[in-house]
Amino acid sequence: MATRKAHAHTPLERVLADLEGQDRFRRERAHYRYVPPRPATYGDLDLDPRLAEVLAAGGMERLYTHQAEGVAAARRGEHVVAMTPTASGKSLVYNLPVLEAALADPAARALYVFPLKGLEQDQVGGLNALAGELGLHPAPGAREQGPLQAAEVYDGDTPGHRRTKIRQQPPTALFTNPDMLHLGLLPHHDKWAEFFANLRYVVVDEIHTYRGVFGSHAAQVFRRLRRVARHYGAEPQFIACSATIANPAELAETLLGVPFTAVTESGAPAGGKHFYFVRPEASPYTTATDLFLRCLETGLKSIAFTRARRATELVYQWAAERGGALAERISPYRAGFLPAERRAIEQRLFSGELDGVVSTSALELGVDIGELDACVLVGYPGSVASTWQRAGRVGRRGEDAVIFQVAGNDALDQYFMRHPETFFERSHEAVVVDPANPRLLGQHLPCAAAELPLRGDDPVYAGKDPGPFQEALAGLEADGGLRREGDTWYAVLPSPHRAVGIRAIGSAFRILDEAGKPLGDLDGDRVLREVFPGAVYLHRGRNHRIVELNLEGRYAVARPAKVHYYTRALSDEDTDIRETRRRRRGNRLIPHFGDLRITRRVTGYERRRTSDGKRIGTHDLSLPATTFDTEGLWLPVTGDAQTAIREAGADLPGALHAAEHALIKMLPLFALCDATDVGGVSYPLYPPLNGPNIFVYDGYEGGIGFSRRGFETLGDWLIATLQALRECPCDAGCPSCVQDPQCGNANEPLDKHGAIALLAHWLGEPAAAGPAARRATA
Repeated sequence: MATRKAHAHTPLERVLADLEGQDRFRRERAHYRYVPPRPATYGDLDLDPRLAEVLAAGGMERLYTHQAEGVAAARRGEHVVAMTPTASGKSLVYNLPVLEAALADPAARALYVFPLKGLEQDQVGGLNALAGELGLHPAPGAREQGPLQAAEVYDGDTPGHRRTKIRQQPPTALFTNPDMLHLGLLPHHDKWAEFFANLRYVVVDEIHTYRGVFGSHAAQVFRRLRRVARHYGAEPQFIACSATIANPAELAETLLGVPFTAVTESGAPAGGKHFYFVRPEASPYTTATDLFLRCLETGLKSIAFTRARRATELVYQWAAERGGALAERISPYRAGFLPAERRAIEQRLFSGELDGVVSTSALELGVDIGELDACVLVGYPGSVASTWQRAGRVGRRGEDAVIFQVAGNDALDQYFMRHPETFFERSHEAVVVDPANPRLLGQHLPCAAAELPLRGDDPVYAGKDPGPFQEALAGLEADGGLRREGDTWYAVLPSPHRAVGIRAIGSAFRILDEAGKPLGDLDGDRVLREVFPGAVYLHRGRNHRIVELNLEGRYAVARPAKVHYYTRALSDEDTDIRETRRRRRGNRLIPHFGDLRITRRVTGYERRRTSDGKRIGTHDLSLPATTFDTEGLWLPVTGDAQTAIREAGADLPGALHAAEHALIKMLPLFALCDATDVGGVSYPLYPPLNGPNIFVYDGYEGGIGFSRRGFETLGDWLIATLQALRECPCDAGCPSCVQDPQCGNANEPLDKHGAIALLAHWLGEPAAAGPAARRATA
């Protein structure tokens, strides 16, 4: 482990020297590590002389090794996925093949798909600059908005007349997002016949963001894209890029349905990074705000990442109140802001008008927001991959930067504070998507059939395992979603696309003020838990109270309110086992995996004081139940396990509930998911199985693969969970081990020692947390 030099000449060195001189910071510092800078390594690749001249004029006389390797693989006709760190120049891996193709054949076309609109706008300028130097322009069209360029954005923000011009004269590179591909291009592919017929490359950037529900929807959209391209005689190559994950080739192949060559060794230089793990003595939000302001006051351009919208608003609010003149030079940024708000904040950051931003994961991706020096992570981001992605937003000039990982009360936060070496040595998590999700297949196959009639042997869908496709066809035919003639299926509705939202299983709700002005959006599955009548909703640092929730109209109305509390939903749920798909034999534990039906009811809410989290009131609610089918695992608790819990002097319901919470908290160690992506429930007596059981399930209709990953890694998952429980210094259970802020039962009952006894029994370990037991589970 490298140590930091003592001199303090630069603003960064002054900040670190100042912090090291403070008793409180030295007490809170759990770990420090300096990640040394990395020099560049270069590869050899012969480029078209025109292209080489343009790059050299921009200061790039040689390609990094990963750029040369990726371009060479694309030239061989392979589908390529490049996985290298943020700001490593991955864009050239796809831009160079596209430009080479255009130079060789002016009719060649490329489709660029980015997960967010801001990424499209950020990247199109760079490609146009290169194309302009090369003289690549399509024939000019109408001039009312200026001539078309070699690269054009086609998304929901593109004016209608501009869209018409782009369709009529497709540019060399069309930039879009999965939403517009789903709703705008594929349903009207006949208007894009020339473009699809000449489609040579499809670029899919930031594929690590295509996980869970969104990734599974996108996998369906990309399969539909391949069908349409094939219809016009094109078999485009795919070039994908990703931040560091455990399974880039597997993810790309699952997402896009074709085999990939992975390029994973970066040749780009990187500045040194000062990495601090900080365990706050008080609130993590207070400590994070202090560090954020200290960096800003010393002249460091800074970004603070939080894990939730509410936390973003709180940290921004406190920083603005305490920052004096700095308040005008910082801003919040999160999903739920309107598109124009987000673009304005991005531009102010890039131009230097803003010195700092407090953001959710929405700014984790590669939007160019200028050069930043300091990053404050307010709580562990949930994965090693995401942590490094956020840390990669700073130090982009190749100079040193600082990252503060401020621990929250969550189990994973505290786990890494106790085991920081595990974080630096741990491999990145795997991204999980499920193209075979029956609910999503049932939504997208009518869209595919509306675009082009479906055959039962469709090569895009049948593939290696045609079972889910065939079952979905039969189900849609029986339900009237598709009409069959021979071996061909036709769409019943002419335009089923509008009914399919690809960002979530459910449709979004709009949050409005009392005048009807939009404040933001919220995914449908979160509405009953977050914007129920009486809920406190934060927007741009201001509290609002929800005064109306219209489920039929899919909107909620918020009124500004001066309150000093927050709200938390209370709920109960029922679990029905629909089918057991897998089972493992064991002496102490026989885990099962299969299909579940979850019925959830929000029964009321708590009001808790913002300053200390103390409950100050509860209120009943009468809201409709929601039911969805998903997949999950269940862990029966045998008589011997119950005896182990009793011998520990523990309470059975509390032990099961605590073990359920702890397992959910630790699952993100093994799958790239958030704890909120997963649900759970424990039963002291589950009548259908005539005994106690713990259930952990995917929180989305049809299941996405998170609990399946838990079933596959169950042994390691149990070991890590037991270790986290034993090492937590609390006695009765706390937010760092078994308490869950999202618990619908207000964390009652919970018995930490009973959970330890149960997990230890399952693993054949002694229940006592002595040194031998600790070594056995390490």
